Amino acid sequence: MAGTVFPEVFDLERVEVLRGPQGTLFGAGAEGGVVRFITPAPSLTKNTIYARAETSYTEHGDPSYEGDGAFGGPLVDGVLGVRVSAWGRRTGGWVDRVSWQTGETFKNANWSEAGGARVALLWKASDTLTFTPAVLYPGPHDNDAPNYWSALSDPSAGKFVNGFAARQLRRRLFGPVARRL
Repeated sequence: MAGTVFPEVFDLERVEVLRGPQGTLFGAGAEGGVVRFITPAPSLTKNTIYARAETSYTEHGDPSYEGDGAFGGPLVDGVLGVRVSAWGRRTGGWVDRVSWQTGETFKNANWSEAGGARVALLWKASDTLTFTPAVLYPGPHDNDAPNYWSALSDPSAGKFVNGFAARQLRRRLFGPVARRL
């Protein structure tokens, strides 16, 4: 998957698009506008649970699947609340990597995995003062690049091959660069 300037998060309340200069509120990088991802705030009075799952299949490739869940509610009624969400996704590969040096084949090598978690607290210190600290952790991993070599491939037959001898690691804009083999 290509990198994105937006964080990957599943538990959203709404998305706001603010046009025009927004430097006063959001800093010098917001001259052209801002896209805000607003996540649900923890509740001080009500328990909530949300979950979803999805699966798909790429012709001549591996299946893909995703699972997400969120829950929250009061820890101390009317004073302290929490919201926890987590998600995981595996996108199946469809490009085979065949080492031109050894002939070794890695079937559907361009699979990727991603996941993340978010924890937020809401503390109502008084009727006019609240604190809402939150932590978001995205964790993507791309096994190999989705590029294929036209000289080795036959797209009309669903055959996509790259000839690199080693995996082609790519960096994402958010999350750590995976280094596992």
